[in-house]
Amino acid sequence: MNQDNSSYTVTAPDLYMTEHGISIFISSTSDELVDSIKSTFETVVATSIVFLVQNKKTNAGTLPWMWNNSKTCDFMIIDVDTCAWEDIMAGLLKSKEEESTVLFYSDKYKRRETVKLINATGTNLVVRSISEINNYIKLQMSPEYINEI
Repeated sequence: MNQDNSSYTVTAPDLYMTEHGISIFISSTSDELVDSIKSTFETVVATSIVFLVQNKKTNAGTLPWMWNNSKTCDFMIIDVDTCAWEDIMAGLLKSKEEESTVLFYSDKYKRRETVKLINATGTNLVVRSISEINNYIKLQMSPEYINEI
């Protein structure tokens, strides 16, 4: 069996499923941030990766796509500084019982009050840089990485 370690970028309204690998939902209008996140995952993950990218603010036309993908993805990163409220809500509503991760990203703190609400319960993680995302991913993929930090 050949191992597929390709990455695929999918945007609304398209869908894509991989035979083995993970799906990562990214909601951000910052192309630079999306590219950095993709590069970080491609460096660490050895399987195929499907990047489900909401690169425009969620609207009535893209809401069903965003909601369905947010429910089925393995990893979700929400750019609090640029995304729509609906994306934040989808991240907050994602079940904590499933084996999936939601990271809220805010490097500019444009929505300080929103970040305070996300942090209010202590169950959601807000990261402020790509290096924090990188460290978190490495910890999730390889617990022995903690000794390198």
